[in-house]
Amino acid sequence: MQFDSEAALQAHCLNVLKSRGIEAQEEVWTNGIRADIVTPECVYELKKVLNRETLYQALGQATAYNQNLNRKYICIVGQSPSDPNEFQQAIAIAKAISNENIRVSFVDRDLFWSGGSNGVSNWFNLNLSHRFKPVFRDVLWMLGYGIVFALIIAVVVNSFAGDPDSRESFPTEQGTQ
Repeated sequence: MQFDSEAALQAHCLNVLKSRGIEAQEEVWTNGIRADIVTPECVYELKKVLNRETLYQALGQATAYNQNLNRKYICIVGQSPSDPNEFQQAIAIAKAISNENIRVSFVDRDLFWSGGSNGVSNWFNLNLSHRFKPVFRDVLWMLGYGIVFALIIAVVVNSFAGDPDSRESFPTEQGTQ
């Protein structure tokens, strides 16, 4: 997946978010500045290519937007640099600026943006509203499967262990018992 412009990247990202049921708006103005994409939980700043310069620029812009929009997350999205050295540098910067509320996603390497991964991402995981959030019913469901599994193991072990006096005797070399 290759994008010729930031506008093409924005259209793709907006389409993916909406296809996943995430309410997303583009070109959101706030106090005279414009955020690329905004969802109820996140401000997205897009750059055609994420390199050292654009990562820091995007972080500054998204932080400024979020001072007015007050979203929980900031996500910086763009393509990987084609040069391997620039890409390694971009990864190092992405790791350095990422935290619980700031994510960096290389759109051409993150499965989330391919549209077919159902939200599964690599280590640049967006980890936003589409992430798995266990709730009480999920815990009960997992506990139920654990109990069923334990009962099956108990039955299998008991069928082999049984009472030694009730087992059939087998002939030995010295005769029968």
